[in-house]
Parts: sequence; structure tokens; C-alpha cells
Amino acid sequence: MLFNMHFICAFIYAALFCLINLTQGEILQFDDITVETKTTNFRCDRIICPSNTHLCVVTKQFTGMGTFGLRKVIRENWCISATDDVLQKSKTIGNVLAGEQTYYRLTVDHNGKVNKYIELRNGRHIYS
Repeated sequence: MLFNMHFICAFIYAALFCLINLTQGEILQFDDITVETKTTNFRCDRIICPSNTHLCVVTKQFTGMGTFGLRKVIRENWCISATDDVLQKSKTIGNVLAGEQTYYRLTVDHNGKVNKYIELRNGRHIYS
């Protein structure tokens, strides 16, 4: 009986662990960007992509100073098909607190694979 209880507890723990990992794989948070994959709606930061979206691309380019000492940022989102067609896009301009980045690009495919490119003020580049 004791063996069965340990087996049941181990099974429940394993099931919860897998559920937590699946949930974490569906939502990607990077800085103030949120991308949701593996759901009925592929959310590419500020836009909801059509169902045939293969890639979500988000760029942020920091350009000069905005109001009140904040930096001006141009943010673009694209939903891209498997044949590289642009299905939907969005562009917003706003102000953010000054940071070290001058540009970054985040690409996420529908399976959750992520590629990041970050350019820093000192000229360094970070890829992952």
C-alpha cells in the first residue's frame, strides 16, 4: 500500500512538472515583449497573428531622446508565413527609460524556437 502511495505521488508530481514546462513554453517574455505560441492565437507582441503564421518578428530601435529625458523607440511586429509572406504588421512609436540597448530583433517560430540579436550602445552585439 505504501509503495502504491509513493507511485501515485510520483506520478502526480511528474504530471504537474510536465504541465508547468508546457505552460512556460507557450509564453515568452523578453524585456517588455510578450510572444505566445502553441495556442489558437499566435500573439506576436502587440498583434494577434493569423492561424497560418510561421514566424513572429519583433524589432525595437531606440532613436535619440524623446520627451522628459526618455528615449524614443520605434517598435515593429510582423507575422510571417512559411513562404516568407508578411501576413500582418504593426508599427508603434513611443518613449521608454534609457537603457543600454540601441536595437534588438527577436524572432520566434510557431514551435517556440527563439533567435535574439541585441546591439548595445558600446557597439557590442549579442546573438542567441
